[in-house]
Amino acid sequence: VAVLPHRTWVTWVSFSPDGTKLVTGEQGSGEPCHAIVWSTHDWDEIRPPMVHEDGVRSVQYSPDGQTIVTASVDGFVRLWDADSHLALEFNSAINHNDRVMRASISANGRHIVAGTLDGIVRLWDLSSGAVFARSAPGVLSRNGRWSARETEGSISVFGTDDLSQMVRHFDVRGRIANLICGNTGTRVLVS
Repeated sequence: VAVLPHRTWVTWVSFSPDGTKLVTGEQGSGEPCHAIVWSTHDWDEIRPPMVHEDGVRSVQYSPDGQTIVTASVDGFVRLWDADSHLALEFNSAINHNDRVMRASISANGRHIVAGTLDGIVRLWDLSSGAVFARSAPGVLSRNGRWSARETEGSISVFGTDDLSQMVRHFDVRGRIANLICGNTGTRVLVS
């Protein structure tokens, strides 16, 4: 068993596609926080860490393993070179008006989807840096492929490659307090 020390509590972990590295995100409170890459061979930290101005809420490798995407409560989604850990030029374009709770890169590596604390899901085109889809408030699945939102006693699920196309619909009786969307988009948990 390996123990990977952090300054604060860990919010997210993700393996590289080839399994040779692990990236972790740490949460703070109004202070700089890190996404840290670890070697799975000897569990040593691979420096330098990637820094946000506040807590890192999610971390993920791109499918090709060349990029790491991080989301933070500082309002930014950042892209990093997976080898050097240097911020990529695209970073200035992915700014949100609220704390970013989760971000994910698409399987084809062309899009970033991000969900903020206000419940908005935005889909970014990496080639242009533009938002090309924005949802009404909802929740994002852990893998970033599905968005679910409540509308007048029902739940609608959308694929994040096209936030205008509903893929599932569930009728719900009673008041909805919490909503979680599963990784397949076929199940939602409502309380």
